[in-house]
Amino acid sequence: MLAVFDVFDYWFHRTDFEGCSFIGVLLEMGPEHPAGTASVRHLANIRVLVERWAEEGGLRNPAEFAHSWHLLAKGSIIAATEVTGALPAEPEPWLTT
Repeated sequence: MLAVFDVFDYWFHRTDFEGCSFIGVLLEMGPEHPAGTASVRHLANIRVLVERWAEEGGLRNPAEFAHSWHLLAKGSIIAATEVTGALPAEPEPWLTT
């Protein structure tokens, strides 16, 4: 489940990286707007999926892990969006093989 951050690194270095539309809509429209509500549901579905994988993987506290993982994932997307264009265009060589 932590390998997703290697994938994120590749994604963040792409020249067409534009962030996450669900996070963007939520931040711009707010959770009360229908589009914001849909974004909240979508993001919650991701957290539920991670929690299920954590449970299947035998983690002691899958819900806590999923919550922490979700915070890190969303935070890394937002951080990468802040510096779009400042990251090297080429990903790590081991990601392209």
